[in-house]
Amino acid sequence: MELTQKEFKIGLKVVLKILGKWGCNENQISVLLCFKNKDDMSAANQNDFTQDQVKRISYILNIHSELNQTFSNPDNIYGFMTMENQHSLFKGQTPLSLLLEGEHADFEAVMNHVFHLGNF
Repeated sequence: MELTQKEFKIGLKVVLKILGKWGCNENQISVLLCFKNKDDMSAANQNDFTQDQVKRISYILNIHSELNQTFSNPDNIYGFMTMENQHSLFKGQTPLSLLLEGEHADFEAVMNHVFHLGNF
C-alpha cells in the first residue's frame, strides 16, 4: 500500500516527536534518518526519501508501538531506548546507541528484541 504525501508527512512528524521523547538531539535524528541536517528533513517530500530512510521511519514507528503495548509507564515507554541493556544484542549499550551506528545500525534486530520483551 502506497502512502499519500499527507500520510507520509504525518508519519514523519510522529517519528520526530518519538525521537524527541527518546532524548535525541538534531544530530542523532539526522543520523537515525540518514539526513545531512534537520533542515533537509523538514523540506523533504516523500519522493525525496530513500528506501532505507522509509524503512527506518517504519522501524521507529513499530518499535514505539510495541513499547507502548509492552509498558504502561511512560518512563519505560520513552526511556527504554536510552537504558543500558545487558542483553547479548546490546552488550551493555543502549538500544539507541546501537541504532546510531549509521549504516551498520540494525533497526530490525532492535525491533525484534522489543517485540519479544513481553515474552521474557
